[in-house]
Amino acid sequence: NVRAFHQPTNEKTRRRFLYPEPKRVHFYFYWFARSQAGRAWRLFRRERLAQKMFLDGLQEDWPPDSFAMRAWPVIQDHFRTMKRATDKQGIPLLILLFPAYPQLKLGTKHPFPQNRIGEFLASEKIDFIDLFDTFQREQQEVFVDWIHPNPLGHRLVAEEILRHMGKKHWLPNGITSSARTCVSGTPSVPAVTSRK
Repeated sequence: NVRAFHQPTNEKTRRRFLYPEPKRVHFYFYWFARSQAGRAWRLFRRERLAQKMFLDGLQEDWPPDSFAMRAWPVIQDHFRTMKRATDKQGIPLLILLFPAYPQLKLGTKHPFPQNRIGEFLASEKIDFIDLFDTFQREQQEVFVDWIHPNPLGHRLVAEEILRHMGKKHWLPNGITSSARTCVSGTPSVPAVTSRK
């Protein structure tokens, strides 16, 4: 029963509030300052934790006996399985390697783990695009947060995919120009005019 839960057991009992009514104005300031300091501390801790998590990820190798180290052979098997399945169906396979925001800001030339994954994909003859150089060349911001690309980042990815597909001759001749128009954002056909 909601009423029984929210109301005092005895109707004559006066409800107590979380904070008693202050007698002086300086209590208001104290409670406001305390809440703002707590909020600032929580935001600072959250940001510091996010930075630590991502900067700890900028390493040269996985720690021994870590989950990532144990998972790497499983991931390799998944890549091989995808390659076999797509080859069997005659479908080209293309893997995209995205950088993270801290990797771009620190300017690491061959960031880990993309370099390890790229070496493995090259040894298995799986096509891949490492987007690190593409994102690093761009002067504007390409991330919404530390991982996900913004619309400009997505456009750069689409242009790289189109360039790679054209180089590999995966697109029929007529599709290349229309796909390039979609990526560039300019219309490929004139606007339809209304008939009178």
